[in-house]
Amino acid sequence: MHTLTFATSALLMSLASEAAVANDDLTTTLSKASDGNWSVRYDMTQPVSQIELHRSPDQSRAQRWELNDAFQILYENDREYLRREDGAYFTQVKAELTPTYIALDKEYAPFSPFSDGGMLVHSGRFFACTEHCTEDHTKWKIRIELAADEYVIVNGQRYQGSASWMDSDSGQKIYVGDAKPQDDGPFISMVDPELPQALRNLMAEHLPELMTFFAEHLPQPETTPQLYASFSPTTDGRYGHQGGVLPNQVFMHWYGFVDESMAESTLWFFAHEAAHLYQKQAYSSQPHEAWLHEGSAELFAGLAMQHFEQGHDMLKQTLKSATAACTEGVSEGMSFHQAAAANSRLHYSCGLVLFEAMHRDLVNQDKDIFALWRDYSDAVDNGGEASEDLFLEIAAGHLTPEAHAKLVELLGAEQQALRSLVE
Repeated sequence: MHTLTFATSALLMSLASEAAVANDDLTTTLSKASDGNWSVRYDMTQPVSQIELHRSPDQSRAQRWELNDAFQILYENDREYLRREDGAYFTQVKAELTPTYIALDKEYAPFSPFSDGGMLVHSGRFFACTEHCTEDHTKWKIRIELAADEYVIVNGQRYQGSASWMDSDSGQKIYVGDAKPQDDGPFISMVDPELPQALRNLMAEHLPELMTFFAEHLPQPETTPQLYASFSPTTDGRYGHQGGVLPNQVFMHWYGFVDESMAESTLWFFAHEAAHLYQKQAYSSQPHEAWLHEGSAELFAGLAMQHFEQGHDMLKQTLKSATAACTEGVSEGMSFHQAAAANSRLHYSCGLVLFEAMHRDLVNQDKDIFALWRDYSDAVDNGGEASEDLFLEIAAGHLTPEAHAKLVELLGAEQQALRSLVE
């Protein structure tokens, strides 16, 4: 069985609200015992009738979390709750965990093991709220407890034995293990020693170049980016990989088997996700405007890959495939936004087509797409709302009038306008 899951960053890189609820009445404690077993404990300041587990793409917690007989996990209307069997109020509940990799739909795995015993843990999988979670719940009190001689990396900092922090939004990957991250200048990385040598060599050679490329062309992230690549074997024949991005983190986990022929596509994946790190907060909150950050990340990845001899033709090949997928995906009588709402992959394919067309127009003026994005990002930094409208306003000062008019026409028109752009 081959499972391939990519969670989009559009679902995972939300911004914290000024009115965020800090969940002061609940503390989450992750623990790793000396025998390697993991557990999570929730402590409440006041008795509660239930806690809601923040994100629940499926019912796997009921199979993978071991509670004592007094408690149960209930899955109701796509929401997940921890309650006592007798309905009584409580102030603490603890669950023993299954610290193996599991592929989840539109969610990151709670555990991504490294072959040397290290572990990448997704904090967001353990977010919870007393009684009910609301859209205002975006901050979470978390603590991790380890043996005195074990290390954990949280928020890019390495701690020994334990750490406490306030997490937010979609959480982060925290690394537990003895390995020290590799400091590669503009980023730090942790690459599993059991990944094939050819893939590790490729990553060691090109990841620093890739991150340096983005650092030279786009605004710097507030903290040093982290890149993680992990691997774990399977006993049931499953294999595949899952990757994604969280604030200042790019990661990929392989399980069961690593196909070395995917080296170039793996680099493209890291390039795309790393580009998101340098886009800062210029993410529209409107789902139909996801082409802005996904399309630009695709182009930024392709331009970065052009610096790699091994991936030199990937932008041309990817653009060709994207053009075919885009023109096919926008049916007669359907606007681009309507088509993208029905097929989210068009944010990537059509987004790449749009940004590559803008880039060609800019290159013909001795400019490039990065200058446009920097000005858009600066406008957001200065109080503008990250949106398609703001981007088009900034683009008007960069693109030729003809190119800008065609872009505006496409975003509000039907298939014929799209075909005129890509032909």
